Amino acid sequence: MQLVFSSNKEFVLNKLEYEALWQVHCEKIQFSFKMITGLSFKEDTIDSIVGNYESNFAGNALNEPMLFRFSVRHKLGTIFHELAHRLLLEYQFQYGGILENNHELIDLFLYDVIQESFGESAARERVNYECTFPGLEIPDAWNKILEHSRSKRQELWKAVLKNTPISQCINN
Repeated sequence: MQLVFSSNKEFVLNKLEYEALWQVHCEKIQFSFKMITGLSFKEDTIDSIVGNYESNFAGNALNEPMLFRFSVRHKLGTIFHELAHRLLLEYQFQYGGILENNHELIDLFLYDVIQESFGESAARERVNYECTFPGLEIPDAWNKILEHSRSKRQELWKAVLKNTPISQCINN
């Protein structure tokens, strides 16, 4: 899977930062997602636009571009977070009765994916950063999910996969 970044002239340097991060780390990131979730991304190419957006956005549908804010200090962590949202779009996980919202589902595997890629301190730094986001959903999700051990998170993840129709979890 490839992320193809674009921007207008005003944000070309920010686009180049995202591109460089992706080019250097794409294989490691995809390997970590696969190792932790057991799933590969379905899309071959995801268009990704860097610009002056209110927030980052993984899209509402496949084949819709992802949006990345130009000024994000934690660009690599943002790539991880938005790819986690994208994985949710691709597989349409059924988690009712197991978790309360999409961010709890993402956090069920995101910490471990980042840790697999870049170590404990990188995963912890991402959590600390996301806990500064406005509103309570993201900080509350992290707090709830990280109360569980890694093995409990994996157990919950397996429950989500079991609850999701198998045809949606078959890798392309």
